[in-house]
Amino acid sequence: MSFSSHITNSINQVLNFIWNSIILKTGRTVSEWPILKPTVLFSSLLLFHVFFDKIKVLIENNLFISSSFSNIWLDITVIAATVFVILFFGIRFWYTRYKPSFSSFFLVFLLSYTSSFIFWNSDLLGWQFYKECIFQLPYVFYYLVPGSLFILYALITGIISLFPREKLYRSQFSNDEPIGKRDDDKLDYEVYVDNLSKILLHESFPKAFSVGLVGPWGNGKSSVLDLVKNELESNEGDRRKNIFIHFLPYLNHNEDDIINEFFLLLSSQLSKFDGKISNQILKYSQKLTDLYQSKNLVDFVSKPPNNIYNQAAKELYEDIDKSLTRINKKIIVFIDDLDRLSGEEIIQVLKLIRNTANFNNTIFVVAMDKDYVLQRLKSSNQILNSAYLEKFFQLEIYLPEIDGNVLRESFLKSFDNYSNQGISNFNDDIKTALLDRDILFDDYVKNLRDVKRYSNQIKFDYPFIKNEIDMVDFINFTFLKTRFPSIVNQLYKDKSNLLRYDDAKDIYHIEDLPEDQQADEGVSIPFDLDGIFDNFLSTSRTIDTKDLKEFKKYKIFNNIIKDQRSFENSHKIDCDDLYLLLKTLYTLFGKKDVKSSGSIQLSDNLNILFYRKIQTHNFTKNDFKELLDFENQEKLKAIVFNLDSDKKLPQFLKKLKWFKPVDINQLKKIIQVLLHLYQVKNDYQLNRIEIEKRLAIYVQELLTEKYGNPEENSSWLWEKIFEGKYLTLKNKIYLLGDLWQAKNENLLWGFSEQKVSDKAIELFKDQFDNIEDTPWEVSNFHYYSFYHSLKKIRNIQSKLNDLFKDFWNKRDIELLCAQTIDLPAFSYSVYQLSDIIIEIFGSKNKYVEFIKSHPDATKKEIKEYIEFLILLQKTEFKIAIDFKFKESKLIKKRIKLLIEAYKKNTSYDEIGNIKQVIFETNDMDFFYKIRAQQEFVTKHHIQVYPHSDYVVARINIMSNNAKSDLLSIAQYINKIGADYTGWKHNSLDKTKLDENESFLTHTNDPQKYIKIIHPKPLKF
Repeated sequence: MSFSSHITNSINQVLNFIWNSIILKTGRTVSEWPILKPTVLFSSLLLFHVFFDKIKVLIENNLFISSSFSNIWLDITVIAATVFVILFFGIRFWYTRYKPSFSSFFLVFLLSYTSSFIFWNSDLLGWQFYKECIFQLPYVFYYLVPGSLFILYALITGIISLFPREKLYRSQFSNDEPIGKRDDDKLDYEVYVDNLSKILLHESFPKAFSVGLVGPWGNGKSSVLDLVKNELESNEGDRRKNIFIHFLPYLNHNEDDIINEFFLLLSSQLSKFDGKISNQILKYSQKLTDLYQSKNLVDFVSKPPNNIYNQAAKELYEDIDKSLTRINKKIIVFIDDLDRLSGEEIIQVLKLIRNTANFNNTIFVVAMDKDYVLQRLKSSNQILNSAYLEKFFQLEIYLPEIDGNVLRESFLKSFDNYSNQGISNFNDDIKTALLDRDILFDDYVKNLRDVKRYSNQIKFDYPFIKNEIDMVDFINFTFLKTRFPSIVNQLYKDKSNLLRYDDAKDIYHIEDLPEDQQADEGVSIPFDLDGIFDNFLSTSRTIDTKDLKEFKKYKIFNNIIKDQRSFENSHKIDCDDLYLLLKTLYTLFGKKDVKSSGSIQLSDNLNILFYRKIQTHNFTKNDFKELLDFENQEKLKAIVFNLDSDKKLPQFLKKLKWFKPVDINQLKKIIQVLLHLYQVKNDYQLNRIEIEKRLAIYVQELLTEKYGNPEENSSWLWEKIFEGKYLTLKNKIYLLGDLWQAKNENLLWGFSEQKVSDKAIELFKDQFDNIEDTPWEVSNFHYYSFYHSLKKIRNIQSKLNDLFKDFWNKRDIELLCAQTIDLPAFSYSVYQLSDIIIEIFGSKNKYVEFIKSHPDATKKEIKEYIEFLILLQKTEFKIAIDFKFKESKLIKKRIKLLIEAYKKNTSYDEIGNIKQVIFETNDMDFFYKIRAQQEFVTKHHIQVYPHSDYVVARINIMSNNAKSDLLSIAQYINKIGADYTGWKHNSLDKTKLDENESFLTHTNDPQKYIKIIHPKPLKF
């Protein structure tokens, strides 16, 4: 035997071993690689050895080099390339778990085999392989090493693939696959499985027999089919006697595909027993397809012309039926999901069952939602009568509706493996929610498919909202979102179309109808299903009057009832679902009195559900828990500070509206938190009124008998507010004043009026007693605010006045003087006295006397202020005076602040270009004579202020020509006095006016005078 023949025999033995021990055990078909690829490999090796002599000549002519050849750079390149290939592909294969293809394996194996064969037989061939000069290894080594590693890797991965490990699937979500084991049967369908299995095994028929497995959508029909099929196929004897086909028509794209796919499956199964019948079925299938496409019935009953080999479809059908009788195998066809098909596709399946596949001893088991199938057929105008289906099914097995308790149990059990991300009491909350009277579980969950869909949605959404939303509302919203996505999408885009926002309560609710538009209580509202479904469903549904008792009052109800068709078209909601939608919207948004901080009606909570995330500044239940866990006041301060840093305090006050304390300890802690917030309201820019509202609500609750003895709780509250350190002195005053102001509503929180009055005086006195020297800025009016807060408390205003006056009698009075100066509304050039002094001192005149009698009245600052007061007093406090303060820094600072505040609103000054001149005379008739000069009075806006022994007149002159105007006015006055009241004619000049004395002389009475008292003429 030649060398080549020896090698060829060895290769054949190896390939036979591979074929017998590995390939045949895989169970692959002839068309797959186990028979094709070894043949290619074997043929290639055989050709190599057959033509080796020619290959040898080719190598000698083209690949031989001189024995003296040497190239160090080539050697380095080859070594580096080999190392790179090993590392690169080794790492890649390791991380990607790459499985080599046959072509790559074939190429590497063939090259490696031929190279190694030549290398090991080089002595016989008389060849010498070139060696690199670094490690003195032949070049062929740098190919054989990576090639051998590749072949070894390919063989290992191939062997491993022959022993696949069972894959374990773990998921907290439920898929919609039907069950395949009796142990998984939760609906007690075992009796249906057993009875149906007996029928299929023990009954035989001359033609096709059809069984309809009927039940509502998602009721377990597919599971029953699978259980029956697995039961039959698990028995070796049953497999030999019967042919089982699982046909899924919904996988096809059109009705023609349904025909082809069914007969293809049937042909494939029959080919194991009779090749002829298999081919006949394929021809029959093609005939039917052509028939349905051409609508030509001639080909069905006669042979096509000019073709002696073709049979008519009817002849083929008869031959197939005879062949099936000869084979003596029962054909059992399981058809699932008929209710997923269109009307045309359903008709095609029914034709298969009744006509085209009506073969000997063939049983069809069809799972379907009969009502849906009928509805589909009617909507596509395929049938007119509901009795149409009766001709197709000789037996119908009805699966009952699933009991609600079973669905609830399955729903709860679906959460057993749910990873709730550390959220406590999740399963208990779900269980409690299902018992709530507002839960819509029974309305939405009708079968196990619903259980899986809704539980999966809850599992996915809940981590986004955690426990911030009331569980009942969250589940009901999940129902709404899953069943009516278009409605939720509309709410997301514009809530105003369906809901009304109550800004005061910060809630969304369904908008009410005016009373005259609400339906009468005794009238039921019909839904005309004929109109909605375009006359293909002849039923009528009426909502019970009891169900309308509440939500008939809402606008959305009226809109849907009046315009069913447009609503159905715009939202893709059929009439049967309209009632469910109404009920859901009413349940979620019909309440006006929200009682829980987790209610979906709160705007923040609704947004959480829409955006599926808790907003950054949202005050969560965990925040609530942490806030109420404070141990002392310092801890509380730290928690509140952190909440403010996170901008959560406004959210806390908003959500506090719906917080319900579980016991008196929690209630007292909430009150203490609110007291602290009242204390820091200005620091954190919180709304004082909102805090007081919340505080009043919880205090009123504290004083109910539900939380123990009201008197004891009132004493605890008094101690916390007025004896404790939660509030500063000033905040105690403010809170006490607010408490009195609303005493008709709050009943003074159980405190007696006398106790409140005494505490008010005590706090006001303490506030003054804590002051040393001149304690506050001229812009600080807290003490006046304290006074205003407390003054209305019964019988204490006079005592507060006495405390106020007593305080200033003992203090530097300059600050009081400065703070009583004010601006009129029309100008910042003149000043007046604040009205606050009237309440404290009784009148402005009494205030002037108080200042005059004060020990500081002789100080230059106060003397100047008294001059200002006297001018106001002489003009009866009816005008503001253009007075120039020079001595008091506090008064000048006060005026500066007043002017700055005025100019923030407007720069307009009504008398900015006018100077005031105030004359005084003891001639009572003189100014009346002047006032009789109407033109003069009008021009200069003269105002006269008579007193018992003198008269004062204010005259306005233009500031841009003040001295000339003043002189001309004095001369005019002189003329009137000389003409009418006995005053001498004087030759007046500026010097005479500057003397600030009487610038006129009376003819008969030297005691009479007329002079300018403000301003001094020199000031012009």
